[in-house]
Amino acid sequence: MSTSASWVPMFSFLQSQEKIDLLRMLGAEVYPVPAVAYEDPRNYNHQAKEFAEGLPNAVWTDQFDNVANARAHYETTGPEIWEQTRGTLDAFTCATGTGGTLAGAGKFLKEKSGGRTQVWLADPPGSVLHSYVDSGGKLKERSGGSITEGCALSSSLELRARLNCLEF
Repeated sequence: MSTSASWVPMFSFLQSQEKIDLLRMLGAEVYPVPAVAYEDPRNYNHQAKEFAEGLPNAVWTDQFDNVANARAHYETTGPEIWEQTRGTLDAFTCATGTGGTLAGAGKFLKEKSGGRTQVWLADPPGSVLHSYVDSGGKLKERSGGSITEGCALSSSLELRARLNCLEF
């Protein structure tokens, strides 16, 4: 008996046609959806969850609130950056989608350097993390909507804070 798995990514129409074409070439069944803020039920994250719930044996990875996301970057991306810079890294800066790269790689780099490596966030106004940093570390409602690809969610921020991954 053979088994097969399929991958069905859902993301906004803002993705490049090249990315969509590549995913389809690799066998994915791609569903571009409207580029809307997380609060909108048409947001790709909500649609992906709903789609998975409607299929038997489907798995929704819940990349925003899945600690495996940050752990993967802690175990792979952080060590790779550390190795390639031979431990001479002064700072690490990235934008966030789910927050997994910032949380995981950032935590690894700070630990490995004994706190010497600074971790910086580069997110646009309208994202949850921009609002969090701009407010001095308070979770609050965002002003305006952000359709920036994958801006981190409030619950994701709370999860990362519980893991002691964010330090600004």
